[in-house]
Amino acid sequence: MNGFLGSYECYGPVIPLWSRLMLSRLCHVKGVSYDFVDPCQQLCGSYHRMASKAFAFHYVKKRALFFVQDISTASALMDVSYKIYDQENQKIPIFVNTSAVPYSVRDKLEPEEMEQLKLTMNKRYDISQKALDLQMLRFDPGMADSSNSMADLVGLNIDIILNRRNCMAATLQIIEKNFPELLSLNLCNNKLYRLDGLSDLIQMAPTVKNLNLSRNELNSTWELRKMKGLKLEELWLDGNPLCSTFPDQSTYIWSVQNLFTLSGYLCTLGA
Repeated sequence: MNGFLGSYECYGPVIPLWSRLMLSRLCHVKGVSYDFVDPCQQLCGSYHRMASKAFAFHYVKKRALFFVQDISTASALMDVSYKIYDQENQKIPIFVNTSAVPYSVRDKLEPEEMEQLKLTMNKRYDISQKALDLQMLRFDPGMADSSNSMADLVGLNIDIILNRRNCMAATLQIIEKNFPELLSLNLCNNKLYRLDGLSDLIQMAPTVKNLNLSRNELNSTWELRKMKGLKLEELWLDGNPLCSTFPDQSTYIWSVQNLFTLSGYLCTLGA
């Protein structure tokens, strides 16, 4: 193989280890930017062996980007460029470029940090409700006492900030491995302003039905689009700046339910 299609260029038989892929089509339907979640799911759903090899899926200016590590996956993805379609039946191009190691991989937590984070999450998990409470995770109070020597994350100088992709990736890895039947996830009060990293929850914990994103810093429903693949029944958004962008309750409900077919509770404006 002498090179990749699109904007990828390779001279000679040596191909870099990491590749960066971008779905760059920007479609507009009645003035609304097209949601890239569906074609990405279509791509991964048609080629299951690739889905587990995608790293750091995120958005930059409404373009969907992710990374792959091996040559065969990059080549296979390149081969389906212009062979998948959006909701308007338009072909979607996939561009492949060389890449440095993604920082979410490069800056992975150390094993001892992962172990402490896992212990912290274990004590926050309600097995009877299959619910995980990660509110204010950065300032976890721990449970150190005379019978338990486990210190809190702050006391161990472990800074878990969920806006950082490596921290979110570590958290989701623990969820995938240790809480495979998770139904309810509480992420309120974590100062989340983007949901790129959390979007991996769609593949890593598809069982989640209840999601609490209250009292974060989400500014628009565009961020919520990144979670569209979840089959949610309940969603809490109160206390986010995006709630003040709607003129009334009905517009708010329509906008959110246009993304999620909620069969249960959607928090009201000012709730």
